[in-house]
Amino acid sequence: HNDLGFMKIGTKWLHHALIACIGYFAMYILIMIISSFMISGYASQGIDFTCIVENENFVEACPADVVNAYMMASSVSQLVGEFAVIAIVIIIFAKYLKPMFKHFIENKCYIWYLIGIGILYGGNIIYSIILDILQLNSTSSNQDGVNEIIFNAPFVGFLFVVIAAPLFEEIIYRFGVFRAFTHGSKKKAIIGLVLTTIIFAGV
Repeated sequence: HNDLGFMKIGTKWLHHALIACIGYFAMYILIMIISSFMISGYASQGIDFTCIVENENFVEACPADVVNAYMMASSVSQLVGEFAVIAIVIIIFAKYLKPMFKHFIENKCYIWYLIGIGILYGGNIIYSIILDILQLNSTSSNQDGVNEIIFNAPFVGFLFVVIAAPLFEEIIYRFGVFRAFTHGSKKKAIIGLVLTTIIFAGV
């Protein structure tokens, strides 16, 4: 049995890698199917998506109704895809969830989470101060997309940003990728951490 620190699971490193790969591809297949249906529905209502192709997938160059419809189709399909993968993993590993939460409470693991949140916010404050001093502006297409979802559809944005995306990423990267690298050896934890970070940042 493989000791995950809080529970025993009879699995090998390849199983973790498969969870990461299959989970990620399953989500994207669902995204393509659901978004295609939604875009077809919007198109039947008279919204013309050809400008996205004409502008080489630069959605922001299209009219507002096209941008809103595209962002809604994208965010809803990703939300459903991520929840589907999360649900499947929870069903498969349901009997291990109770020991996991018991370990989390009894060993006061939440203290490390609170410390991590403090470091995160502290780092963001310092980062913002440096940007102000240097008079720089920092943004990314990923953050712009997240902002767009939240402003256009707050409820969907909340489910996507606060619940679905974090849980999905934990399953894929921590339980999948990280455990595949570090299976059976705590000495490989640093290597696994570095490689997982590089893969996550790259994606």
